[in-house]
Amino acid sequence: MVSPDEVVLTVGDRKFTAAEFEKIVSGLPPQFRATLASLGKKGFAEQFANLSSLAMEGEKSQLDQTAEFQQMMDFDRRVLLAQLMMNQLASQSGAVGPEEVSYYYQTHQQDFEQIKLTGIYIPFAPPSSASKGTAQTLSAAPAYTEQQAQRKALELRARIQSGQNMAALAKTESEHPTASKGGDFGYLGRNQTTLPAPIANAIFTLQTRQVSAPLKDRFGYFIFRVEDKRIQALEEIQQAIQASLGIQKMNRRLETLKESYPVELNPNYFSDAPAASPSAPSARP
Repeated sequence: MVSPDEVVLTVGDRKFTAAEFEKIVSGLPPQFRATLASLGKKGFAEQFANLSSLAMEGEKSQLDQTAEFQQMMDFDRRVLLAQLMMNQLASQSGAVGPEEVSYYYQTHQQDFEQIKLTGIYIPFAPPSSASKGTAQTLSAAPAYTEQQAQRKALELRARIQSGQNMAALAKTESEHPTASKGGDFGYLGRNQTTLPAPIANAIFTLQTRQVSAPLKDRFGYFIFRVEDKRIQALEEIQQAIQASLGIQKMNRRLETLKESYPVELNPNYFSDAPAASPSAPSARP
């Protein structure tokens, strides 16, 4: 066991006790805490020793007396003050209580709707060779043109609507990673899917057991059937809601603060026009 007054690190003539080193660690800015976590205490101490060596040599060279150093210190001071003020605003905003979380959940039920999908994907060959490689990430060799893929999707939709087993068809007809699972996409939320927005919007309008029309993405056609609908349980998302409401509170505090410090930008200086390129020197006759 090391006492707080015991020296744990020496860099040149500078000695750091355990208490001093712990104070340095606890005061690290957020961007350096990840470094500490990855390096461990000993690894961080070695990095800190290297940093201290350079800093002490810089002091010997009186670099801290230069205008460049003063400019950098002024900017760093503003950054640190802003970070501390953000921490203070966060604490002043107050914790998000369970009543607030429950109220938000009850009044935003649509945001937490999930649907369970079975899907089939029919890819088509890209119109140009430039996009062929991208299309082949979903299908090794698309066998259909776009029109043929659409007709195939319509045919499969009709077969499903007539009573054929969609999961069985997905295993034999779909060119999607879910094919081996009978086209089971699982439960998807409105904000929990990588499907293109137009397709996501379309499937969330479907009723349970309804089969979609063919839905086109860049490289093929989907057909989906909604197997089930549910509202995500509060217990599953209360932490996410709490974090979101906390950010909203913080943003309101920031907006109020910004009103106390009006900002004006001189348009003659802060223009979006690109800087003029220096003219080429004229050739001498």
